[in-house]
Amino acid sequence: MTYNIQHGLSASGRYNLQGAIDVISRIQPDLVGLQEVTRNHPSYNCDDQPEVIRNGVGIETGRSWSVTYEREWFTPDRSCLDRGAGTDVETEGLALMAPDALSGVQSFPLINTRLALAARTARAGPVTVIVTQLASGAAALPDRVGQISQLLPWAAGQGMPRILLGDFNSQPGAAELQPVLAGYLDAWAVATAAGVARGVVTGDTRVRGGRIDYVLLASGSEVEVESAEIVDTAALLGATTEVSDHRPVVVRFRLR
Repeated sequence: MTYNIQHGLSASGRYNLQGAIDVISRIQPDLVGLQEVTRNHPSYNCDDQPEVIRNGVGIETGRSWSVTYEREWFTPDRSCLDRGAGTDVETEGLALMAPDALSGVQSFPLINTRLALAARTARAGPVTVIVTQLASGAAALPDRVGQISQLLPWAAGQGMPRILLGDFNSQPGAAELQPVLAGYLDAWAVATAAGVARGVVTGDTRVRGGRIDYVLLASGSEVEVESAEIVDTAALLGATTEVSDHRPVVVRFRLR
């Protein structure tokens, strides 16, 4: 599962990290990659979001979850630390979380403060899962091109089978995404062609429209797509608004 939680802000702009906890707890993926996760941010209760989510999902599911977090950027803001509500300066980054131990954790820096974070779990066997978030906005196109040129060779060095997921901030037809799609299968497109795609049938992973979040399978991996879902989180939780401005993408794979 990949999910951009937008710092815990709902689609209506209200801070409510419990929404992300509830979504993950309902779905209970074997591994989830999270983007836009913060620590010690004064606008978000100074929460250690990876730990709050890990603990909350553990309580709701009755399982022991593991999490690894890697910061992409930080600011010198010490306001949380100075008032005793935080443990460090403000940071934002990526997280991988699973209901068992994470192993083989590695991170790789990309230009303009972005990165890739990789791990394995016992449930996924030999499969390496890599999460990333590329630069956003039309003006950041050169950054995305550069980030992809760095990401692909590093990811290839993680071996096979391999799954790449995250917020690529590019539509499927975008020119900068084609080098990625040349070496990876888009699980949502595979599931749609096979009639096993569910959820938001438009394919929109952003609440305001557009598909920029992906779960991608390295070509040649001994892994097959069983199903894919773009989750309407408002419908999942019976809420009036979606939990984030992005929707989770959930894919079930079978290892051949």
